[in-house]
Amino acid sequence: MPPRKKRGGDDLWNHDELAFDASTLELSRDGKRVRWDTAQVQPPVPSPAPNYEPAGVEVPEYFAEDSSLPYDNDFPSQDSSDNTPPLEKVKVLRKRYLNSDNPLLSFIPLRQEYIDEYLRHEGRGSLGSYEFCPGCSIGGPTIRCKDCFDTRLWCKACAVDNHKRLPLHRVECWNGSFFEKTSLRTLGLRVQLGHPSGQGCPFRVVSQESFTVLHTSGIHQLAVDFCNCSPTVEHRVQCMRQSWWPASTERPRSAATFTLLKQFQTLSLQGKLALYDYYKTLELVTDGSGLDHIPFRLAQLSLMVREYRHIKMLARAGRGHDPAGILATKPGEIAVHCRACPQPGVNLPEGWEKDTENGWLYALILGMDACFRLQNRSRSSDAKDPTLGPGWATFVDDAPYHEHLKNYIHKDEISSCAGFAAIFLANLKRTTAVRTTGVGGVICSRHDLWRPNGLGDLQKGERYANMDYILFCSLRLVYILLIFLSYDIMCQWLVNLWTRVLLLPEAIRPSFPKEALIGKIPQFHLEAHGRKCYARYSLRLTPGVGRVEGEAPERGWSILGRAAAQTKEMGPGARHNVLDDICGFANWRKTVDSGNSLLRKLVLAIAESIYYWRAFRGLEDGLNAEHPGCIAEWEGMLSAWEADPSKPCPYDSKEKELTVNKVKLQLANEEHARMGLSVNQPHTPTTFVMLGFDLEELQRCLLRDVKGKSEATPLQLAGFQDRRLGIRKKVVYFRTLQVQYMPGLGSVLDEPALLQDTPDLPAEAVRLFMPSELNDLNRARACLPGVADVECRIREASLSDALEQLRRHLRMRSQVNKWKGKNVRGQRYNTRARALQHRIDVKVHAAKMRYRHCRRAYLALAGVGPWTLQYKELQDDDCRAMNERELTQREKEERREKIRTGEREVGDTRDGVVVTGVMGDTRRVLSWIWYNAAAQGTEDTAAVLEALQVQWAKSKASARSWSDDVRLLVEEMRRVEAATRHIAGRWTREANLRSTAPSELQEGLAAYAFRHTAMEEGLANKWAEQWQKGKARAAPILEGNMEAAEEAEGKMKTDAVIEIELEEDDSPPVDDDY
Repeated sequence: MPPRKKRGGDDLWNHDELAFDASTLELSRDGKRVRWDTAQVQPPVPSPAPNYEPAGVEVPEYFAEDSSLPYDNDFPSQDSSDNTPPLEKVKVLRKRYLNSDNPLLSFIPLRQEYIDEYLRHEGRGSLGSYEFCPGCSIGGPTIRCKDCFDTRLWCKACAVDNHKRLPLHRVECWNGSFFEKTSLRTLGLRVQLGHPSGQGCPFRVVSQESFTVLHTSGIHQLAVDFCNCSPTVEHRVQCMRQSWWPASTERPRSAATFTLLKQFQTLSLQGKLALYDYYKTLELVTDGSGLDHIPFRLAQLSLMVREYRHIKMLARAGRGHDPAGILATKPGEIAVHCRACPQPGVNLPEGWEKDTENGWLYALILGMDACFRLQNRSRSSDAKDPTLGPGWATFVDDAPYHEHLKNYIHKDEISSCAGFAAIFLANLKRTTAVRTTGVGGVICSRHDLWRPNGLGDLQKGERYANMDYILFCSLRLVYILLIFLSYDIMCQWLVNLWTRVLLLPEAIRPSFPKEALIGKIPQFHLEAHGRKCYARYSLRLTPGVGRVEGEAPERGWSILGRAAAQTKEMGPGARHNVLDDICGFANWRKTVDSGNSLLRKLVLAIAESIYYWRAFRGLEDGLNAEHPGCIAEWEGMLSAWEADPSKPCPYDSKEKELTVNKVKLQLANEEHARMGLSVNQPHTPTTFVMLGFDLEELQRCLLRDVKGKSEATPLQLAGFQDRRLGIRKKVVYFRTLQVQYMPGLGSVLDEPALLQDTPDLPAEAVRLFMPSELNDLNRARACLPGVADVECRIREASLSDALEQLRRHLRMRSQVNKWKGKNVRGQRYNTRARALQHRIDVKVHAAKMRYRHCRRAYLALAGVGPWTLQYKELQDDDCRAMNERELTQREKEERREKIRTGEREVGDTRDGVVVTGVMGDTRRVLSWIWYNAAAQGTEDTAAVLEALQVQWAKSKASARSWSDDVRLLVEEMRRVEAATRHIAGRWTREANLRSTAPSELQEGLAAYAFRHTAMEEGLANKWAEQWQKGKARAAPILEGNMEAAEEAEGKMKTDAVIEIELEEDDSPPVDDDY
């Protein structure tokens, strides 16, 4: 297979503006000599677009950040959290040209020329092209071929003679006014099969005058003669040898060309094109006016396509080379296997089963799930529409499968963990006129390839009986010592699994012990399970699986789901054959792209492994300095929990949440005990501080709304004034209490007049002067004893409240985004959903600003201390849900450029965070706001250590998972290369197995085998060369020397370039067999 050329940029014209020569003239002092200096000058850099800042109201210092509203406003906001680095180089922009930036503007003036040239083809062309026939020089030729490159006119006899080797070309005849449609059969052409082109058969058998041949250029009616020479060759065989696929095994009267069948199969696999749409396209290509009679051959084409799919799958699997014949095919043998997964005897080293230290490197990592889009109506039956090769590819054999399910017709299954659709749909009654409600599947989680015998129909939802059978059928004859399996209801499915295994048919019962199967839950589904399932079933916390997230089935369903509409109406056999072919095609595409995909993952994993190792090392160094001995204790706790999950979990915190309401109750009880039953005290320091808190929140909300309405209506302005009036009333009462609890405030302010009510100053801009706004000296002089302590305690609880609100709104945003993507279609409903998303974005922004303000205030009151480990500084990038990721550096730069030029951002981003479509992204790092969801940092050392313990354990898990991923990727590269060379050797061995076959067939078998041998060896050599540099970069990590890896990576960034081929649609090339 020749190497593919790397694709360059898509430029219509190369208009890169080059440096130009500039000359300077210098005259000598005596005026007699002239000196010329020439130098290259770069084009001038265009000046940046001006950055206009929207005018706004001057606000208090502690509200300064509130001017940056969520993105979904009518004007773009500057992203102040990106920390734009200073520019070191000036990038010269390429000069823009209209004909390359907008080629349609160049086309518009030429439309008349284009339409003239198009209509010119309706006539006979230049005068010299139709006076005489180019073949026999007879005057007045009238026949023109639409498919030949030569557009000259020919006489009828010459046209027929020219097309004896091209019988499927379309011709037209000039009638004196225009070209009218005709056919080669009408002109007298007869097609002889069984003999070389141009030769007749003396014993020919004349078929019907109309033999229908379906080709990519339309539906053709031909006059066909069959050979009847001795030895007699069947008519269907004569068609096959002419590259025509017969529609019938006996006396065929219709056929389809191999070219058409290959074209439709490719369109069907890549674009999921339905056969009906393709056939209607052929009819329209043949005659779009409806005047001609076209024989209807849809049923025949459907039959030929099914046969062609099946034969192609058998040939690719080498079943045509087996002397035992096709019937000796084993279950799952013609499926496309995953070459990166461990296969004993194929790609595993000698003695792998004895390597107990690195046994996890040879583990099988699978995912299991169901798809309810792939329904099938009761349109036919197995007897009328049998499956070609039942159980030979991706689907299980239905006969033993249905026999097993007879024992589970009325089995109900109840879940006690979470309300998943899988359990709910298992008990649905809406199965009228539906043969199958969906499909259950098992897939390779690390490489997204469907397992052989890994798909099966579901008759009544996602029942355990169905999923058990499909799983263990895909694991039949698997000799692997460790299997990781992810399933969205794993916590329930595992409960009685090994009891149910005893009821499975003997042929598919597992040969491995039950300890070899380790169950996990995919990362996206894990959130719905709650804390009780998180640590035990999280793949992120599991050693030996790398960065796999368990959501591979969802990606697989996204491919198969596109064929749901056409397979829903098929018979059972046709549906299985189509889905088997689609699975094989998808597996092969991923196999061919292994070189790029594994290398991309390895380059990323090396960098991330070093990054997370550096972060974990810094954390451990700090812990050893501040808390010596704690890491050894935590290591023991982690090892004990990994060995026995019933032991205390190092990833869980036991501290209860601290809330403002609890603190308010505690303070009220203390003040009540201190004041007794006195009624002469209408207010307390707590009520004074809480009133200040309420005013701050009202001011923030009003300021946000005012900023968000750049063009407010009179009604909205009136509402703002009413809210300002309410705030002013509360400010007046607050000032009254402030005189009592902060009597020295006026003496410490530089401008005491700020305490007076000023009508010109908007209510949202009035400064309250809480104790936290003063420095330590002025606070001691201005406040009564204990007032600052009250604010300090409430501020601490407010930090916890603000974080909890932020987490709650982020979870809400994540769920709404997921719901919108799956259920909302159309502009009307998208607009409503977008309004809901904007409301949630505003709440996220409000919680973020509240936390930042409380943290600044608490920092001023309490100073730097252990609490900063728990309540870190909140950046915009930190405000992301569990399934969201922060923007990469490149995305941030693009975002800044779009804001600078006044363009709206492309994609769903909020303050530098990608909020949709990122679940399972390997670049995602969990924000620190989710780490402290349990423990709250206080002066209690045990609570602080517990929070540090959780963060240490998660940091260790992240560093370990990336390091494991590097080792797994290098091992997978070795396995892919070994499996490919093994397959190449198998093709070489099978080339001459059928020694008793006719010589011409032996040559075809050998040629097919050697072609595949060359392709497999070419892939293996290409991948080995492509991965060489990547493996060299990973060598220090494989040796466990992270310091050397960090040093080598720094050099590699400047000294080495790793090339990765990219396609236009980021899809791999397709083999000729597809």
